[in-house]
Amino acid sequence: HNTLRIGDQIIKQQVEYKDPGESGDNQFWDFSELTTINPEYKLTYSSPPLQGDSLYIMGNYTFKKTDVSDDELIVGTEHNTMYYFRIKDDSLLLFGHENPTVKLQYTEPCFMMPYPLSAGQVKNSAYHTKVLYSGTVKLQTHGDIILLADAYGKMVLPTGDTLSPVLRIKTIHTIGDVKDNIKQPVTKRVETHRWYTKGYRYPVFETIRNIDITTSEAKELFKTAFYYPPQEHLYI
Repeated sequence: HNTLRIGDQIIKQQVEYKDPGESGDNQFWDFSELTTINPEYKLTYSSPPLQGDSLYIMGNYTFKKTDVSDDELIVGTEHNTMYYFRIKDDSLLLFGHENPTVKLQYTEPCFMMPYPLSAGQVKNSAYHTKVLYSGTVKLQTHGDIILLADAYGKMVLPTGDTLSPVLRIKTIHTIGDVKDNIKQPVTKRVETHRWYTKGYRYPVFETIRNIDITTSEAKELFKTAFYYPPQEHLYI
């Protein structure tokens, strides 16, 4: 019920950040009074380009059309960035992303989410990337992506509507540099919380927080939040 689908289009609203709160059961999240920053932030899912009617191209990866099903490879596009996904068996995998400035590729497809996902589940996967900035600067990074279905309860939307039950999924993405093929200590952590409810394939709310963890006192670098109005979910 929550897999990405080719042809779907979602309109998100960027809103002011609000602390995601504690983990655990019987939680209550009140997002009823939040200021909108960007009222229309479009997210679409489509098929990758097909070269010569036989080869799919996703960044530096290529796939023979005969080797994959019609809905297995998906390109998510938002904010001038293309994200390359594959749904394989019961897992969502990410190959990388690119935009006019950055091209990032995972050396092995990165595990992003199992299907189905239920409260209490925890998944951990290591990753290694190759990054190209501005077509000239080459970098590498490493880290872990930890996924936890960490909270369950009800929430109030900016419209005032109440949703229940709601499952919250927390993702912790650690980032460290790789220099001369040697992994350096992790320096950043990105914490993402997404709230899912029955009847909607995509989350209805999301918070993102980027933290510098090089010192004993973590320094917040960036934070934002997105509201996915349920009436703006267009499913094919």
